[in-house]
Amino acid sequence: MSAAPRSLTVRVGLAVLAAALGITALQFCVVRCESEAAPKPAPLPAPPRAAGTALRLLPAAGTILLATRLQAVPPDVAPVVQILADGSTALRRPAPLSTGPLAVPVTSRDGHGAAVLLPTGTLPGLTASARGALVEVLGQLVAERPVPERRFVAGDFPLAAADLANLLRWVP
Repeated sequence: MSAAPRSLTVRVGLAVLAAALGITALQFCVVRCESEAAPKPAPLPAPPRAAGTALRLLPAAGTILLATRLQAVPPDVAPVVQILADGSTALRRPAPLSTGPLAVPVTSRDGHGAAVLLPTGTLPGLTASARGALVEVLGQLVAERPVPERRFVAGDFPLAAADLANLLRWVP
């Protein structure tokens, strides 16, 4: 009597099993050899901090008051966003909460829908980071494109029309 099975189906089954084990072992060896031979990629540098503001503002009705001090902004103007010299932003006065199902933008008695506090008294004096943050904030506060210059009023500093026009060209 021999140790080999006499049935053809058993022989074919054992052959298929042996072939499957051989293919699996060969695949394992190939993958392992390729991973050892492949050069390791250099770690990616940390991405630069994204410029911009984390604030999400709704478009404002009326004019946007530009000032350097919170005291120059009437108490009924909201929201008030402060741009710092490093390009970060802070919400100094939030927008009024909606009293109904439809959010209706509110303006102050003077017609201002929002205010932006700047770190300097001139637009050309802004740092690149502060200018980028200002462009992003203005893009959120004003829905019209191109952004009309008539929507802006200077509070406690002189605002040159040419400087404002140059800045508004950057609002996407």
